[in-house]
Amino acid sequence: YLVVPLLFFGLRFLKTDARRIGLLVAIWASALGVRLAIYFLHDGPCIDLFLYGALYFKPYTRYDTLITGILLAAVHALFREPL
Repeated sequence: YLVVPLLFFGLRFLKTDARRIGLLVAIWASALGVRLAIYFLHDGPCIDLFLYGALYFKPYTRYDTLITGILLAAVHALFREPL
């Protein structure tokens, strides 16, 4: 949550809406890469509580839901019908 204002500030420097949405989609997809890296680099069993906590409760693996909300808000702002 502390990085989101910096993300909004950085999105203002991109020239087109397609690039903004592309960057948000890339950040969203990177959460899967982070989870896969944690899973494959884990030495213990697959049902380890540490692995479960690392995959589902750490902020660096759950940012995709936050980015999804930002992405939906951006798409709604860009493509909504005028009243």
